[in-house]
Amino acid sequence: MAAAERAGREICEWLWYPLAIAALNQSPDEAAALPFVNVLAGLFGSDPRDSAIGCRPRPLNLMYAEPARAFIEARRGSVRTGALASITIDGARVREVEVGRERFLAPVVIAAVPWFASRRSWSGARRCRPSSSRRSIGPRGCRRCPS
Repeated sequence: MAAAERAGREICEWLWYPLAIAALNQSPDEAAALPFVNVLAGLFGSDPRDSAIGCRPRPLNLMYAEPARAFIEARRGSVRTGALASITIDGARVREVEVGRERFLAPVVIAAVPWFASRRSWSGARRCRPSSSRRSIGPRGCRRCPS
């Protein structure tokens, strides 16, 4: 029995946990089962092309985050990474952004956080009525939300 348990743990550590993290960008302890099942269904479907695995040529931050940073900074924007931020909304506008010990005004904010952490970043915001099946967080008075 001990060997079977060890084999089960090893399978989880070597296959299921990395696959869940790659597919859902979340720890398997936090991830919902249904999206993972959907990924597995697509991966192990009848079309052999569905099971192709792509390997990125370089780290994802070099493919997406750094070019985005360069784009924003070239237009006099500012990027903060790895820092907890709080965005205060007043009506339909951003009033203030606090990152660490810094506070500043910003006419536009791009918050690139996981969906499960986005609610904690916004002060004065409430859940919008979705215009589609997707849920979104938005400020009071946004075009899709009654004030």
